[in-house]
Amino acid sequence: MSGSLPVAVSVTELLAEISRLEPEPGVARLAAFDADGTLWQGDVGLALFEAAVARRALRSDAATELARALFACGETPSTDLHRNARRLLELYRDDRFGEREVCAMMAWCFAGWAQGELCALAREVLALAGHPGALYEGHRELMAGLRARGIEVLVASGSPRAMVEEACRPFDIPARLVFAMTPELGADGRLLPRMTAPLPYRDGKVEAIRLATGGLRPLVAFGDSQGDLPMLEDAQLAVAVAARPAVLDVARSAPARWRVLSVARTESGHPVIAPGVDRMVV
Repeated sequence: MSGSLPVAVSVTELLAEISRLEPEPGVARLAAFDADGTLWQGDVGLALFEAAVARRALRSDAATELARALFACGETPSTDLHRNARRLLELYRDDRFGEREVCAMMAWCFAGWAQGELCALAREVLALAGHPGALYEGHRELMAGLRARGIEVLVASGSPRAMVEEACRPFDIPARLVFAMTPELGADGRLLPRMTAPLPYRDGKVEAIRLATGGLRPLVAFGDSQGDLPMLEDAQLAVAVAARPAVLDVARSAPARWRVLSVARTESGHPVIAPGVDRMVV
């Protein structure tokens, strides 16, 4: 797409601009963030899934739905549910299983787990991945600056809810403001192999935010991938963070309402390089 990217801004410059921003009619004083690739480096949902498959920690409660998903892709399931789960991820990488569907699968595949068990695994996986060192440098200051200006912070993510809640703890984001892939709960309090709506992917992110705000749009939204585009385009001001090509193409088309936030490194000092592909799970 033709056109130049909006000028890159620092956290300080962005906060100064937001201070001057008057909410349009129907806009809440709310900042909506994606999580993976926007708040931190890496995909926490994929990390949780790969750890569970490697440890053979998935349970038989997910077996039937995993097999059904493979049948729908024209595949014959094996008797090994972990092999079936891994195969669905491979099919996604081969463009034979949808992105929304693979994100949901990496949440409902934990059917049979209790919430507390999954949160404990999430904490362990995050620690092994070096979290919170993977947080983008300057983002804690960004969150504090938004709140100081009376702007509430919300997260909408396509990763499993337990993982996103744990990863967001350094930002002091309450669970009520985290919208992520959330399986239904059974009467026994264990996860079921089906999802609650809306699924926070693409238009589902907009739906989740509108439900949280009583139908209002966010003042500002932050994202990096095509799964964030409806949320970004719904906001009064859109901010691309370490963004993928599809997001940068849209930013070029409307530079007046887009900003590009400069992110050089993580809190642990690793350089942040924007991915050159649009696929979220690689």
